[in-house]
Amino acid sequence: MATATTVFRDPVHDAQRTFRCALEAMARPATWQALPAAPEPLPGLGPGATALALTLLDHEVTAWLGPGARAAGPGLRFACGVAITEAPGQADFAFAAAAELGDLSAFAAGSDTTPETSATLVVEVDDHEGETGLLCSGPGLAAPTPLRCRGLPPAFAAQWRRQAGRLPCGVDVFLLAGRRLAALPRTVELQEAPCTQR
Repeated sequence: MATATTVFRDPVHDAQRTFRCALEAMARPATWQALPAAPEPLPGLGPGATALALTLLDHEVTAWLGPGARAAGPGLRFACGVAITEAPGQADFAFAAAAELGDLSAFAAGSDTTPETSATLVVEVDDHEGETGLLCSGPGLAAPTPLRCRGLPPAFAAQWRRQAGRLPCGVDVFLLAGRRLAALPRTVELQEAPCTQR
């Protein structure tokens, strides 16, 4: 069972490898990556989300935890020194199951002059397989690419499209399924996949 002292086996190198994997995911949106290392998961978080939390969080940032992830709060405070907020709009990072995410507009989107102050969302989905009926296009994608996962709420695509008109403002999203990681940078466009003829 994970405890408040949950860490990587090799904290420095595992965090570096996880960070590189996250950067690769951002550079290749909607493409699932296998995380190179994952510690025993904290209560309320999967192994991939735990790895990303130990990599990205520290005493200089604030995190919001969805209902299912709140049990991880003590462990994250102990391991990372991160401050936990009850207000999603005040969070630098947010961790939640997809079904508990709520409206994307509740999270900090930054401003035209300081877009880097927007939130990064770590969203746990049911699986990295399955069809969402959505295509991703934009920087990092040579052609429209299917977004493959199960568990995103039906309203997610519409909420994502609403933030598209606010660039450079908007949230960035990491999708986690176990030890698999994919990213949706705010610059990605989501479109309905055309129906195929049978």
